Amino acid sequence: MELFFTATLGFSIFGMTSLFAVKRFEITTGRVMFQSLRPRLNRVFHNSLVFVERVLPALVRVGVERAVLLAIRTVQRLIAQSIVLAEYWLQRALDMLHMTNHVPHPTTPASAFLREVAEHKKSLLKRSRRTRVIVQE
Repeated sequence: MELFFTATLGFSIFGMTSLFAVKRFEITTGRVMFQSLRPRLNRVFHNSLVFVERVLPALVRVGVERAVLLAIRTVQRLIAQSIVLAEYWLQRALDMLHMTNHVPHPTTPASAFLREVAEHKKSLLKRSRRTRVIVQE
């Protein structure tokens, strides 16, 4: 890293010395060096300066905004996925509790005795109110 800064300093010193030498030559001789190139160089440097001052910061700002929006969307997606995953595991736990707390329905048919009891119960429930016997103790 120090080599980079040293080289940059050396290049800057060389450039400034060259500019002073060229300017001194122009003042002493009265001739303007690179007279035809100066308008084009002025446009190039102006466009470069506009790019560095205006375009580049705007590009960086747009890039940062897009990165922030992408991060927000990613966080939202992760939160939504974690909620769905939590809901899935809660549903599994609820199904497990349902299986352990409820008596499963038998797959075999009821016996003749149980069918007779069920029919008797139905017949008792179908009687009208007048014929029902109320037992008081």
